[in-house]
Amino acid sequence: MDAYSLGLFAYYNIEMRRRVFLAINLDHATIARIERMIADKEMFGGESGFGIRFLKPENWHITLSFLGYQDEDSIFRIINAALEAVRGIPPQKIELDKSLYGPPDKNPRMIWISASPETSRRLNKIKNLFEDKLEGLGVAFRRENREFHAHVTVARFEKSFRKSSLPPLGQPVNLKLEAQNLDLMESELKRGGAEYTILQRFPFKR
Repeated sequence: MDAYSLGLFAYYNIEMRRRVFLAINLDHATIARIERMIADKEMFGGESGFGIRFLKPENWHITLSFLGYQDEDSIFRIINAALEAVRGIPPQKIELDKSLYGPPDKNPRMIWISASPETSRRLNKIKNLFEDKLEGLGVAFRRENREFHAHVTVARFEKSFRKSSLPPLGQPVNLKLEAQNLDLMESELKRGGAEYTILQRFPFKR
């Protein structure tokens, strides 16, 4: 195969791969309540002037597993793993309890709405079940070993800051919702930020 053909092969191989992750999306009522908090500047201690870029509300979600770029065959196996993972699992009660800077224990780059420890624990069981099934099906992805903190990213900073230089966070949020399904999402990187599309939904079973 000559260099031109190799280039075409690489181009189309990249085009056929999708950047995907498994997530729980928020319902409209929860999104509306978060929007009101942001409008009142409750999420980041008032006017900050720190170059905050809030994400589009339709892009707010809780990521369970980021899987990177996957080809169509792997996506088929990912769908099978997700179908197996939700089997016998009821709708999940989600409690979002406070706002904080993320990631924890690092110079902040984002504003999160953090889930309660109990919510994180339950979602982590589903995450591990799903990822175990992925490994059994031979799907290549990087499994994270750090502690899982379920959260919704609502804003990003233009650059990272020392936590001590930012307004204090940690205000109680007290939002509760019931997740009816997991979603396989595609993330497309655009100039204005990532855009997300739901590829398939996997309803929990009552």
